[in-house]
Amino acid sequence: MKRVAIITSSDMGYQGKKEDLSGPTIKEIVEREGYQVVSMDILPDDRSMLSKKEWQRLQMKTWPN
Repeated sequence: MKRVAIITSSDMGYQGKKEDLSGPTIKEIVEREGYQVVSMDILPDDRSMLSKKEWQRLQMKTWPN
């Protein structure tokens, strides 16, 4: 089974001031297409933080459960 991680970029969502609607919608779509969602994160609109998160994922030999 193919696995995916979903990262939503939103300052307001990261601060808990706005509900993330896109992440759950994307999750529904990719699961319907046969993918397993292994993680969902909301990060602020900060390019360096987003890059750091991606780098951490690439360094992992296995995806988180």
